[in-house]
Formats: sequence, structure tokens, C-alpha cells
Amino acid sequence: PLTIDHSTVNILKPFLQDRHPEAVIYTLNVMEQSDEVEALKEALPGLLAHPSPRVRREALERIERLHMTATLPAVRQLVNTETDVGVLEYGLRALAVLDDERAYDTVARYLDAPEIPLRRGAIVGLLRKGGIKGTVAAGERLMRLVDGADTDGKELGAQILRDVGMAAH
Repeated sequence: PLTIDHSTVNILKPFLQDRHPEAVIYTLNVMEQSDEVEALKEALPGLLAHPSPRVRREALERIERLHMTATLPAVRQLVNTETDVGVLEYGLRALAVLDDERAYDTVARYLDAPEIPLRRGAIVGLLRKGGIKGTVAAGERLMRLVDGADTDGKELGAQILRDVGMAAH
């Protein structure tokens, strides 16, 4: 395994500002494999304003995984202003996980959204950490998808189960 040290991370940091999503995502991946987790955590909030939806989504995935509650104001702002449904899906997930007490009302509005990514983001986020109220509401939607006759609904239900880490029975 390759050891990624502080000097390597410092050399790569400028690539976080690159307009090409591939350069930014590669740099994030390298930073995540290094011992420089704090440098990664410092960089992520700024990437929520990157022009590339792919970069914003990658940043949100890491913010959620690292449980970066300090980014909550930035994540909340993104959820309120984001126009890309793919990014908003991950914003809803992160919001539900980071602010499980107060995020329910915001995230629950998307449980029946016509856009599949928004519905998936709301259900996954609330199942991961939505408190009892959120878990029940999201669980009801998930059961309708899994138990329904609609093949597309069943496929969406399977995606949600995979994303939440549950086994389909």
C-alpha cells in the first residue's frame, strides 16, 4: 500500500480548486486514503459551491460519511438552493444524518417527490438517521415500493435497501 504523507497532500491541495471534476475527485480520493483527514474535512465545505454537480455530490457523500456536523449550515443552505436533483439527493441524505432532530420537516417534504432521486435521498436519509418519526415515514414508503406490483418501484426499493445497507428479504 502506498503511504500518502503530509507533503503529498499539500502538493495536491491546489487541485481541489480545479474546474475539472476528475482532478478534484482524484484529489479527494487521495486525501481520504492519507492520514490527513483534517485537511480533507477542511476542504469539503468549500466544495459544496463547486461548479460541477459531481464534485458537490462527492463532497456531500464524504460529509455524511465523516459525520461532519460543523458543515450543517452549509448543507442546509445547499438543500435550500440546489437545482441539480442528483446533488440534492445527497444533500437530503446528509441533512437527515447530520441533523436528525430538526431535519425531518425539510427532508420529509421529498418523500413523495415526483423525481426519483429526491424520493430516494429522502427515504435513505431518514432510514439512516431520521429518528422514530422519520424512520416510520420512510419505512412506509419503502414497504410500498418493495411490496408493490410496479417493477420500477421494486427496483427503486432495492436501490434504497442497498444504499441503507439492509438485506432485501
